[in-house]
Amino acid sequence: MWIDRPLTSRLFRRTLPDSVDTLFLISGIGMAFVLGVSPLESGWLAAKIIALLIYIGLGEVALRFGSSSWMKRCCFVAAIVVFVYIVAVAKTMEIVPWF
Repeated sequence: MWIDRPLTSRLFRRTLPDSVDTLFLISGIGMAFVLGVSPLESGWLAAKIIALLIYIGLGEVALRFGSSSWMKRCCFVAAIVVFVYIVAVAKTMEIVPWF
């Protein structure tokens, strides 16, 4: 996507990104279940799941629905920033992990 060379393999173009996103979402919900924590009661877990949904949306735009390469690149960079936020929230268990 970044260098304007489309992937020809259906696995890398369609199946793999959806599988990774589904695995992330299932692991977040599974973590809440195992820890016995409700996302409505714990702000950090709700922030992590909401950020994960934003990450999935940005990935969809970057890989499929972006109308221009500029939009796809911006969504790609934003998805990386959101992913870093998700990891930081997971490590610190704080909604705003940098303060």
